Amino acid sequence: MRPHQLKALIAAAEQGSIRAAARSVFLSQAALTKSLKELEDDMGVALITRTVRGIHLTEAGRVLYGRACAIVAEIRAARDEVERLKTHAHGVLRAAFAPWPALTILPAAYVAFSRVMPDVRVELTEGHLRDALPRLRDGTLDFIVAGALDIDASREFVRESLRIDDIVMVCRRGHPLEQVSTIEDMLPLDWIAYSADADYVALHDATLALNQLPASKRILRCASMTIALSLLTDTDAVALLPRSLLESNGLASRLVRVPVSLEMPRLSVDLLTRRHGVLSAPAQSMIACLREAARI
Repeated sequence: MRPHQLKALIAAAEQGSIRAAARSVFLSQAALTKSLKELEDDMGVALITRTVRGIHLTEAGRVLYGRACAIVAEIRAARDEVERLKTHAHGVLRAAFAPWPALTILPAAYVAFSRVMPDVRVELTEGHLRDALPRLRDGTLDFIVAGALDIDASREFVRESLRIDDIVMVCRRGHPLEQVSTIEDMLPLDWIAYSADADYVALHDATLALNQLPASKRILRCASMTIALSLLTDTDAVALLPRSLLESNGLASRLVRVPVSLEMPRLSVDLLTRRHGVLSAPAQSMIACLREAARI
């Protein structure tokens, strides 16, 4: 099993045809086909099937494809690290953040990181966990920071809790019901649930169930935190948010905590890394800064 064979498999899987795959890795079709055949012979199993619509991975091919992506990414990362040491280059950091930690612990962590490694190229993305996990798996992300993760991290990933946060009910400042003390008064209102991550929706449902309350019939699910906060600050909707988010980015001047007596679940800010991956020096430094920022 050689790197060029794994790259051939990755190209075939992602391009869907031998011609397109060969073009993407600057090989002839014959050379790419030879690499795939050698890989199949080495593994002792068919990895692709050919149809009139193109090529498709077999079950074994799909398994190997995931591993191949990670292997190629690790080889690339190793070369980058060695090149950084040889040429005194500064490296690159790639990470994904859920909106909540991006708005709370990231700013302080980034300031601290920039003092230590000011010349590192930083590439940060915000988005859905389901989109970030494949990139962490194949090595194109160094790590993910998200809310409590509804995944089994025991095999592929290592999960570290950076912070445990209290959940509070919030509404806009000046809301007609901002001083109410009974949850029943809030149930008829629009409830905003940030739905890019299933944990936020589950948080809403779990809170009502925990307090033996009927499910709210008016739930507005927003896949964008920007939209959710905009509606929350400019309408009479209510929401459940981490306390640290309420206290950050000037939100406390626009949102207030509703003083209802509820038993609330707690939410964790989690760091997710590849179990068998090797973190680059910039990634290790940023993670140290995130740990420190999470303690503030």
